[in-house]
Amino acid sequence: MLRITDKLTLLAWYKDPSLMFKEVFNIEPYTYQREILRDFPKLKRIMLMGPGDSGKTVMIAGMALWASGIQPVFINRPYNTVILSGSKEQASRAYKYIKDAITNNKVLSEIVDGEPLATRTLFKHGSIIQICAKSLTSIQGAHSDMVIIDEAATKELDFFIQDSLRIIPKEGRIVLSSTPHEADCEFVRRWMNKDRYPDYSKERPYGWKRYHWTALDCPRVREKLEEAMKLPRDVFERYYMAVPYSTEDTVVPLEHIRAQSEGIKPFNIDPDNREGMILFGIDVGFKAGTILVVTQKINDEYRVIDVLEWKLEKYEDVQEWIKAYALQYKPD
Repeated sequence: MLRITDKLTLLAWYKDPSLMFKEVFNIEPYTYQREILRDFPKLKRIMLMGPGDSGKTVMIAGMALWASGIQPVFINRPYNTVILSGSKEQASRAYKYIKDAITNNKVLSEIVDGEPLATRTLFKHGSIIQICAKSLTSIQGAHSDMVIIDEAATKELDFFIQDSLRIIPKEGRIVLSSTPHEADCEFVRRWMNKDRYPDYSKERPYGWKRYHWTALDCPRVREKLEEAMKLPRDVFERYYMAVPYSTEDTVVPLEHIRAQSEGIKPFNIDPDNREGMILFGIDVGFKAGTILVVTQKINDEYRVIDVLEWKLEKYEDVQEWIKAYALQYKPD
């Protein structure tokens, strides 16, 4: 039997899922987490795209707990959630947050029927939270009020994203969450194609609400930025800026560039005693950064001497860097 104080706590959590998140996980939500969790109750279709280690998994665990644990107390009917991921280990990460919250929070433990099991939790009001790894047998015949697909941006999950609509009733929820691991996958296609998968609005309640954040928005990941910016561009873009990065649509495929540069030693020049012409090539960018390529033209051969990149820096600072390298290389 719930005490009055427990009922008041549940009511406060029902009204503000971000408060529940804070109190059951003992985590102060980041600004984007708070916004998403507060929007969540009114939404039916959600896409989350953010960098690794920025709290996506614990956030979807909070969504599952609110939808199937707290919400049914006030809507007077069970509400079931399935969490699907590409591997059992990944699905278990979200579920571990749920189990730990139930174990450590007396109010939550009071509404759970028995102990959380290995792959599902049953609540006294009849709701279920269940996890599944990707397999046709695990979701065959499955029906639920909400489907959450974690780390959805891989081709191996394309079918399960497409199948998610079958699992839920018309008024059910679909939540897709991922870092953009692969550019050519169903998750990214849906993210990019707003004609086919239009944005949410009051007039379009089954439209998709897209949430995007980068390493700059997450204090924990932001601390790694200086070192991360030295990573290959495709890795940095995907895992820190959370931007889909295709190596197939570039002018020259990345694997071809790497193949041509293997075993090639860097060229060096003596600026005061040199032959040929020194050229600067500059591509001024915004999100993609600014690139400076230093080349030396000897007869008909262009030798790449240096390649430099500046990301997330003020335009004036980049100009000063370019001036400094101009003094060093003395370009013609």
